[in-house]
Amino acid sequence: MTRRAFTLIELLIVIAIIAVLAGIMLPALMGSRKNARMTVCASNLNQIGSASSAYAGEFDDDIVALSWQRGDRVNTRRADYKHNVSSCVLDGTAALIQAAEIVRQHTGRDDLNPPGICLQGQFPYPQYTLLALADAGHLSDGVTGLSAVCPEDRNRALWRTDPVNFREHFDEVPKVYFSQLWEQMWPYSSSYEPAPASYDQFASTIDNEAYRTRRIRQASTHNEYYTPDETNRLGAGQGMNLVSFPSQKVMFFDSHDRHSARNDLLYAHKRARQPLLFFDGSVQVRATKDANPGWNPYLPDRDRATVVLYIPEEWEARFDVNDTRKLYDGAYRWTRGGLRGIDFDGQEINTGQQN
Repeated sequence: MTRRAFTLIELLIVIAIIAVLAGIMLPALMGSRKNARMTVCASNLNQIGSASSAYAGEFDDDIVALSWQRGDRVNTRRADYKHNVSSCVLDGTAALIQAAEIVRQHTGRDDLNPPGICLQGQFPYPQYTLLALADAGHLSDGVTGLSAVCPEDRNRALWRTDPVNFREHFDEVPKVYFSQLWEQMWPYSSSYEPAPASYDQFASTIDNEAYRTRRIRQASTHNEYYTPDETNRLGAGQGMNLVSFPSQKVMFFDSHDRHSARNDLLYAHKRARQPLLFFDGSVQVRATKDANPGWNPYLPDRDRATVVLYIPEEWEARFDVNDTRKLYDGAYRWTRGGLRGIDFDGQEINTGQQN
């Protein structure tokens, strides 16, 4: 009996059917992978929330923050660290040295060099606050673990595989900043940043005109913060008791939405939708378009929000090709009223803005 083989046409039809099925299934599979990674991201934030509660319980109800401040006599065997902190006039540089000291203690990296001078541009709080949680023993995987990194934040995850030589091994790395220490510390940075009001001690003060000029603000690009001078006060000292609406005020968030769109989006983009950690410890997936626009801390009597001008680095999310504006409201990064304010599911509190 003669066996009948596939004809060329039949074979092409089968290949076409397989291609169509693959085209249908591939987006679904990719979506499933993104959803799985979002679940991991939410789990990371949940762990950060639990760790923050434990931290507050251990440290007199304090919100977690890098705590070294200018002029402090700090507990470190590094004489150059002690000198730089005690002589520094900016809290931000003192906190950067604290972050380096935490890494040194937990990894043995004595090559981390302090900045030679105090520089206004060195602002470590968004990137390195979670090191304080790890140092206190409240993050299970420590200063080099991945609980501080979104699973979709591939560059940071790669940098952590070789934090000493990461610039030599990876193509996408941050540009050169203000000092060698700033460059050395990038592999220990986090995807998740705290709301500025948690470390800016004047951000929640809404009535006193003298405090207005001491608040930090965002200047130029999405990751440059401006501290007016040495009169500002940054770091530890903000208590959980200052949070008026814990279930409506964001505590930690990813600087980018890496889950909801094909390409990463800046957190402030109106199409961004990602897990957010609130002060009550809950993790909610929320859309930025549903958040209050926020305020400009230097102009609390005006309705205008802080405007975020997004200029990405090579290793960050590109511009959205469908968005020509490139300017976004600061939203839950800059909550009107600071810790006393509301980000979601309620009107902004009146902090003296014009009606």
